[in-house]
Amino acid sequence: MRIFSSIKLGEESLVAVVSPDENGAPRYWLPDTPKGPIACLHTLQKRSPSPIRHHMENKYGNLVFKSVYESSNSPTIKAMAIEGFGLAWIPIGYIAGELENGRLVRAAEPKDDIFVDIKIYRNSKYNEPRVENFWQVLLEHS
Repeated sequence: MRIFSSIKLGEESLVAVVSPDENGAPRYWLPDTPKGPIACLHTLQKRSPSPIRHHMENKYGNLVFKSVYESSNSPTIKAMAIEGFGLAWIPIGYIAGELENGRLVRAAEPKDDIFVDIKIYRNSKYNEPRVENFWQVLLEHS
């Protein structure tokens, strides 16, 4: 018996964004090679399991990124990106308005988005009735 099971609740895409320059163009464009390191609002350390880090290493391994800020909090990352502190990968659903009004612009083609599944996990060791009822409702709707 598996200890953990999961249900896929949905999907989301993470989009590379930056604040625009004075002409409305992206400050960085992937995969262009700028003169210096690309300021990045994510951790790129090996010990952090991240689809962003893996994508950047595999897709943009020839570029130099410099982590200037790190947070797992999307509102904070979005605010830092809008203020021009660097490149960020943010869920498209969370920044659609900022892309529309020009406060943020894409820093890569849509084909370079990172697609992630949204899942909920269950530890089968905990089988309280309310947990089981909740899990059954999720199963019925998935």
